[in-house]
Amino acid sequence: PKSNSIADSAIYKAVIIACGRAEQWMQACGLLAAMQKRNSLPDIICYNAVVTSCQKNGRWKKSFGLLATMQIVRLMPNVITYSAAVSACGNAKEWQQALGLLPMMQNQACDPNIFTYSAAISACAKGEQWQRALSVLEDIHEARLVPGVVAYSASIS
Repeated sequence: PKSNSIADSAIYKAVIIACGRAEQWMQACGLLAAMQKRNSLPDIICYNAVVTSCQKNGRWKKSFGLLATMQIVRLMPNVITYSAAVSACGNAKEWQQALGLLPMMQNQACDPNIFTYSAAISACAKGEQWQRALSVLEDIHEARLVPGVVAYSASIS
């Protein structure tokens, strides 16, 4: 059945967010798909909740799929979406994929923030890529951001 009601969208959003917080990425993904089938269009908050849930579970490929889906439905990922995807890559020790997201963000006029850069540094650290981690630390300075403890800790670990 099709539904366009605001209440239906709000209920889906609330449950997706709850699943995301509970790290139930499969359920969050299933609800997102069900929402789309009912023609109840998920917004950036729904996608961010699902990507964040994937991030916590190291599901970097799923995060990438969600980024692609967002572009197909003409919903632009924001810094939260990208930061979660970078972190998902790091959790899966996919540092190359994490670093690849940084220029993708910038190409879409979405500037990485300190959380994004810290997640990228952490991904490099997990992949034992200290030189690349230091390079990202330089990018933080070039962006005129102030690296926090997380960025410094990850770059020296």
